[in-house]
Amino acid sequence: MTLGEAFGSCGHAATQDIAVDANEANISGDEFFTCAAAGLNAAIRTHSSDANLVVTNLPFIHEDEEPVGYFGFVRKVCDCVENVMFVRGSGVEVITTYA
Repeated sequence: MTLGEAFGSCGHAATQDIAVDANEANISGDEFFTCAAAGLNAAIRTHSSDANLVVTNLPFIHEDEEPVGYFGFVRKVCDCVENVMFVRGSGVEVITTYA
């Protein structure tokens, strides 16, 4: 699934059309983050429906973000997903696998 497909519920057809903030999308901040969380949730449920555990990055929290809004976003991302582990990273992670 592409980002464009994941965020299709927000009315964006392609990745380059996805707004990076609420001002660009011409919607309220709350509506933007709700839509973003719903898109991520749809992607997780589509691609990880058979997974016993979903591991993903912990969303970044901004200094001025209200805790209630942040945890609402996190709750929406993992809604209807049985087991989710959020990992806080530094942004420069490297994943290596060996067969």
